[in-house]
Amino acid sequence: MTPWHALQPGLDRRRDRPTRWLTGLAAVLVAAAASAQAPDIAELDPAEPEPVLVSQCPKDDSDGDAEGKPAGGFEEAGALSVQELERRGAVIGEITVSVREIFDPERPGEDRWVFRLANRLHRTTRPGVIQRLLLFETGDRFDSRLLAESERLLRSQDFLIEGAAVPLCYRADAGGVAGVGGAAGVVDVGVVTRDVWTTRAAVSVKRSGGVNRSRFELSESSILGLGKELSVQRTSSVDRDTSSIRYRDRNLAGTRGQLEALYADNSDGRFRFLAASRPFYSLDTRRAGAFEGWVDDRVDRRYRLGEIFDGFRHRQEHVTLTAGRSRGLVDGRTRRWSVGFTYLEDQFERVAGEPQPVLLPADRTLAFPWLSFQSIEDRFTEERGVDQLARTEDLQLGRSLFARVGVSSSLFGGDLDRLVFDGRFDQPQSWGDGSFLFSSVGGAGRWGSDGLENVLVSGSLRLYWQNLGRHRLFVLVEADIARDLDRERQLLL
Repeated sequence: MTPWHALQPGLDRRRDRPTRWLTGLAAVLVAAAASAQAPDIAELDPAEPEPVLVSQCPKDDSDGDAEGKPAGGFEEAGALSVQELERRGAVIGEITVSVREIFDPERPGEDRWVFRLANRLHRTTRPGVIQRLLLFETGDRFDSRLLAESERLLRSQDFLIEGAAVPLCYRADAGGVAGVGGAAGVVDVGVVTRDVWTTRAAVSVKRSGGVNRSRFELSESSILGLGKELSVQRTSSVDRDTSSIRYRDRNLAGTRGQLEALYADNSDGRFRFLAASRPFYSLDTRRAGAFEGWVDDRVDRRYRLGEIFDGFRHRQEHVTLTAGRSRGLVDGRTRRWSVGFTYLEDQFERVAGEPQPVLLPADRTLAFPWLSFQSIEDRFTEERGVDQLARTEDLQLGRSLFARVGVSSSLFGGDLDRLVFDGRFDQPQSWGDGSFLFSSVGGAGRWGSDGLENVLVSGSLRLYWQNLGRHRLFVLVEADIARDLDRERQLLL
C-alpha cells in the first residue's frame, strides 16, 4: 500500500574470533564485489542430480505389479507435467530445503582461497527461515502457481540472490507419508537458494558546490542467518548531519508479521519511526493489518536558484491504522479492499540563525478515515540483466491499480475539512524479445472549498530495448505536475 509520506541458528564459535574477522577483512571487501558473479539459475534447479536435493521417493523393490512397475505406483516427477500432477489432485509431501553458500568451489573461477574464506565468514541462512517464506507446506494440494510465487518471494529477499522450488518425485500411493492422510498422490518438493554477502560497509566523501558531503554505513541484512536486518548510518549533507539505526524483521517471531523501527539523531532534530504489520504477503492472502507511526522534528530549508532563501522548524506527527480484506486470486487477478484511519499533524515555527520566511506555513491537522482499493494482475516473467546484473528478476507484466480516498473533518480531530486522495496506475508492455516498456502515473492531493490543493502528479516511462546483442538500451522519461503545494513543499530539479 502506498504510504501517505515517503520515508526514508547459533553461530560457529570459530567465526566469532576477532582474529578471524581481522584476517578476513580483505575477503569481506572482495566478496561484496564478487558476489555479483551470480550463478545461472539453471545451476539452482533442485532437479539436478545432487545428493542434497535429489532423493527418490521411497520404493518397495520386493514387490511389483504385473507390468513390472514398483508396488505403490511410484513415478518420476520429470515424467509428468505439473498440469498432470494438479489434475491428479496430488498433495505436497516432503519439502527439502537446501541453502547454498555464496561461492561454489565447483564452479570455474570460484575455487580460490579468498572465496572459501568468505564462505567461512558468512553465516548461511537457516533452512527454517526459508521454509517460513514458502506459500505451501506438507499436506497442501499441489499447485504450481504457489511454487512460482514462492520463488518470487525468495528472490525478493535481500539476503538471497537466487531461489527455486520444483517437484522432485511423485508417488501415486500416499500411504505411510506423515501429514497427508489418504491422499491420492504425493509430490515431494525441493527448494534451493543461494545466499548473497549480507554484511555491507560503505564510506564516501565528496565536495561539490563548496559543501562537504560524507556517508558511512554498516549493515547486516541477515543477522546470524535469521533474515533480520540491522543497519547503522552516519551522513553529512548540506541540510543536516544524521546518525541513524534501523531494524527490520520480515518474519516476526516466525510468523508472517513484520516489524520495522528507525531512530535518527539529526543536527536539527530527531526522527522516530515504528511500523508493525501483517501484509498481503501473497496474491491469495485474504486478510491484512498494519500500524505505522512516526515523529519527525527537523528544520526545512527552501531553495531558489540553488541558494537557501528561508528556513523554519517543522514538527510532524503521523499515525495510520489499516485493516484489509480480499477474496484472494480470482480469474487471474487479486482485488483488495482496505479501510483505515490516519492522523497527520504539522506544526511550524521560526528558527533563530535561519533566513526568516516572509510567511510561515500555517499549522494544520488532518484526521480522516479512508477507503482504498487495489487490483493486481497475476502476470509475471523471469528475466536477467534488466535492472540488476547476473541475477534473476521477476518482472510484473500485468496491470496494477491503487486508489484511496478519505475525508478529514473536525469530527475526527482535524482542523481542516478536506477530501484526501492518492492513487497509482501501472501498465507494463512486453514485446517478447527481452524488450519492455513500463509506464506509470500516480498522484496525491486534497480537495476543499477552494478547489484542489497540494496536488502532485507524477508519471514515468521506462524503456528496455533489446537491440544491442546481449545488451539493452535503457531510456527513462519522468514528469511532475504540481498545483497549489503546501508552503513547506517544493518541486526541485
